[in-house]
Amino acid sequence: MAGAGATAGVTQPMSLTQVMVVTAVTAVKVAQAC
Repeated sequence: MAGAGATAGVTQPMSLTQVMVVTAVTAVKVAQAC
């Protein structure tokens, strides 16, 4: 999950806001998985 999110962020150089949103969503998914 985290790796995929980081890869997507690198593949699609968007604004910092979108990168932060992707990171936040990934963190939430990881938290739910735990």
